Amino acid sequence: MEKQKNSTPQGLQIVEEWVGLRPHRDPVRIEKERLDTGLTVVHCYGHGGYGVMTAPGSAALVSRLVTEVTSGDFTNPAISSL
Repeated sequence: MEKQKNSTPQGLQIVEEWVGLRPHRDPVRIEKERLDTGLTVVHCYGHGGYGVMTAPGSAALVSRLVTEVTSGDFTNPAISSL
C-alpha cells in the first residue's frame, strides 16, 4: 500500500471518525476480574469527562487491587468467560 500525502492508503476508505470521546459508565468500573483462562485483569474505565478529577482516587484503588492480585489475593473478583 502506497501512502499519499494527506490521504488514506490507496484502496482504503475512511468509514468513521471519532474525536475526543470520553466514555462514561455509571458506575465507573474499577475492579479485578478473573478470566476463565486464569488471567486476572484490573479494570479502570468509564470516568467520562471527569476522569482528571477522579484520577488520584482511581489510581490509588487500582494500585491496591494490583497489589492484591500480585500477592495472590483473588477474593471477590468478577468472573468472566471472555
